[in-house]
Amino acid sequence: MVIRGRIAMVDQRTVRSDANTNGAVIIDSECKVNKLFDEYENVKDEMLTDGTGRFLNDLHLNPEEFAVVVLAWAFGAATMCRFKRDEFLRGFRELEADNLTKLRANVLQRAGQCRWNSEMFRSVYQFSFLWALDNDIGQRSLPVEVASPLWSILLANHSQIELLNCWLEFLDSTSVRTITRDTWNMFLNFIETIHYDLSSYDDTEAWPSLFDAFVDHERERRQKTPTNSHDVTHSNNNDVKPSNHDVIPSNNLDVAPPLTASNNYELKDDVIDPTKHDDITHSNNYDVTTSFPFNSS
Repeated sequence: MVIRGRIAMVDQRTVRSDANTNGAVIIDSECKVNKLFDEYENVKDEMLTDGTGRFLNDLHLNPEEFAVVVLAWAFGAATMCRFKRDEFLRGFRELEADNLTKLRANVLQRAGQCRWNSEMFRSVYQFSFLWALDNDIGQRSLPVEVASPLWSILLANHSQIELLNCWLEFLDSTSVRTITRDTWNMFLNFIETIHYDLSSYDDTEAWPSLFDAFVDHERERRQKTPTNSHDVTHSNNNDVKPSNHDVIPSNNLDVAPPLTASNNYELKDDVIDPTKHDDITHSNNYDVTTSFPFNSS
């Protein structure tokens, strides 16, 4: 009994020691992240467009790539092109990082997971609507000039890319000026369930009326200008050009295993080697004020 009592006392001291050590690590990590935030802070406890642009530069992330939306989602950012200090700290904890090198690797990995995890992608997709709203003026719907490029980023590699382009062209040709949250969320269901030839569309189902108008418009357009199946060309600027990091799950995509930033991403030449550097020290000088197709001041 004496031996057991001594062992129990040692175990308790070990638990307290481990707890103290873990607590010290967490505090140290938060101190590092807070100091990092200070480098980008524009006003008290907030990064504005300038600071966000420099932050993305140092992460070597193009503002127009899908990984940036995933980054904002992981941070729980309330507004596009801005990060508050508490969001910054939350994001680094969520992505298990305490420097830019780890953050970049982990956000790319998380973006890769969206390729096969449709539930995760849906969460990112639905988040992006609220993130893109201009809260300063109390927006409740997205202007089409904001929604269209955001759709292009989110759905760039979708198997229904031609249908997406048709949708964007339709919006560009109509008097529609805003997209409601319901329409935004339902469009993901639309593009994942409706065939390109639109034969599976049933206007008696509970689709938004804008979808009915799009289908009628598209069917009429195709009757006037017949095309060969999916041989569709588009000439306006809404055409979606897939990029290396844009990823999108779909029931029509082959299921792929999780991507890891260490071996499954084909990194550019200017990407640092996480094994050789504690942080990123060079920049591609992206200007977030011009690179974001849906800019926020």
